[in-house]
Amino acid sequence: MLCLAVGLLLCCFLQANSMVIRTSETRRVYMPFYQLYTPTDIQNKAEFTEMYESVTTRAMTFDVGSTLSGRLFKLPLLPRDLLDAKADIVVVITIGLDNSIRSGDSDPKFFLSDGENGVGFEIREEPSAHRCRGIQAAMGERLSSMNSFVGSAHNSTFLPEQFVLTLKPSQGYGSCYNAIDSGLISPVGFKREMSLDKGLSLEVYREDTHEKYIFNYILVEIHEN
Repeated sequence: MLCLAVGLLLCCFLQANSMVIRTSETRRVYMPFYQLYTPTDIQNKAEFTEMYESVTTRAMTFDVGSTLSGRLFKLPLLPRDLLDAKADIVVVITIGLDNSIRSGDSDPKFFLSDGENGVGFEIREEPSAHRCRGIQAAMGERLSSMNSFVGSAHNSTFLPEQFVLTLKPSQGYGSCYNAIDSGLISPVGFKREMSLDKGLSLEVYREDTHEKYIFNYILVEIHEN
């Protein structure tokens, strides 16, 4: 009886302290979604199209690949039918990179995806006026129909190791924050529409075959707006 009472109290607490997105009378998902993916978590939970070279507690390393604009891995976030197709949500993706390994121009791409369409950002290593560039594409083992959108420019050659991507799919809004020039925000507008009822995942792609990457962590938050 005591266990039952504790369980009921816990259930009431979760319901009182969670934002709820209802898609029908029988389906709902508690928000916010908050998940820190360490290299070990990525190893255990991701679907890999290209296998990593090595993984430790603090770093997952990808060596050169064989496919231009090929997918590295896909992290499932929310299953289908939990959200309305145009649910008003905000997705925040914080990425920790290790810049000790460089191949001259390593530009990983991070997409929020419904399995068919994706929007996100390319993080560029080269000394460019646009370190963080908005991108949209059709998803697959290799990107297709990709378009890019430049955000705010800068004059620094400094390469940060943390980027914060903020996406509001229902409005086609996205922004990328990093520590360049004491904090630079690059807002963009996407044209490719997503259907959130198909489920959500984070898909990570390479740019070129010679590129190498080290990921320290990926933090994903999904909030009701």
